[in-house]
Order: sequence, then C-alpha cells, then structure tokens
Amino acid sequence: MSGEPSARVYEFGAAENVRIGQAASWTRAAGIVDIVFAVLGLVGGILSMKSSGAQAIGMLVGAAIYLAVGMSLLSAAGSFSAVVETEGNDMPNMLTALSKLKTAFKIQVILVLVAVVLGLLAFFLLFARAR
Repeated sequence: MSGEPSARVYEFGAAENVRIGQAASWTRAAGIVDIVFAVLGLVGGILSMKSSGAQAIGMLVGAAIYLAVGMSLLSAAGSFSAVVETEGNDMPNMLTALSKLKTAFKIQVILVLVAVVLGLLAFFLLFARAR
C-alpha cells in the first residue's frame, strides 16, 4: 500500500447521460443557428455596402457576434458530447463544457455591449453633425 488515497472517478448514469446528450444537441443546434445568421449577416452586409455604409457595418458587426458565439457553442456541444461518449473523464469533460459555455456567454455579452456603445456613439456623432 502506497498510503495515497485512490482517486475516485465519477461517471454519470444513463438518465444523466440522456439529459447531457440533449444539452449537447440543443447547444449544437444553437451554435449552427448562430453560424447561419452570421453567414446571412455577412451576405447582407456585403450587399448593402453600396447603398448604406452604416447599415453594412452594423450587419457585419452582428455577423461577427453571431459567428463568435456560434463557434463557442459548437465547441461546448462537443465537450458535452464527450461526457456522454467517454468513460473515466466525465467530470473533467463536464467542467470543460461548462467553461466553454461560459466563454460563449461572455463573448455574446461583451460584443453586444461593445456594439451598443459603438451604435450610440455613431448615433450621437451623426446627430451632432446634423445640427
């Protein structure tokens, strides 16, 4: 006996794996939807460049937000799936999934706040110029 306590490995049960698998599926679906909106925003932004530069910039910023969040959600979905598909690493995989989900939310909140601030700044600059 080495005197060291043996490491306990926690494995989620079948019912828990069903719920985690569903979370992975919905997280993946949300990521795909965000990426589709990013592509649509990119196309719309490019097409509107000739008619309205401000509108194009807004659409491109929105597309960047959707893309960043969508990619983070897909990454989190992969980690949730790993919890269900592997044995012996459920807790590390779950913590990784939660960390990636937190990153997706942080990206969304930070980029939306930046977009709002830039939008307000542009509005006030245009308003000041119109006076």
